[in-house]
Amino acid sequence: MLISHLKSDDFFAVDRFPTASLILTGWEPDAIIYSEAPSGIATGELTIKDVSRPVRFQAIAASQRDGSLRIHAAYRFGWSRLPLHQLEYPSYMK
Repeated sequence: MLISHLKSDDFFAVDRFPTASLILTGWEPDAIIYSEAPSGIATGELTIKDVSRPVRFQAIAASQRDGSLRIHAAYRFGWSRLPLHQLEYPSYMK
């Protein structure tokens, strides 16, 4: 029930906006420490419901055996970071 509510027009409207994206554009190390998993500030652009906003968050980066980079982070956002005139309020808030 929760998943279907989050997919509904009340929240993410996945029928109309099936894709959200996060494009990482930068990395600012916390300190110059030679570590296999350095921490720092990741910057990027988060797009939800075709509305994009810059984001910054604490993260840990770790190189993988295949040459890729894995980023571990927790990012909390609120609807207030997105322009309210472009989003619809959930029906229970109207």
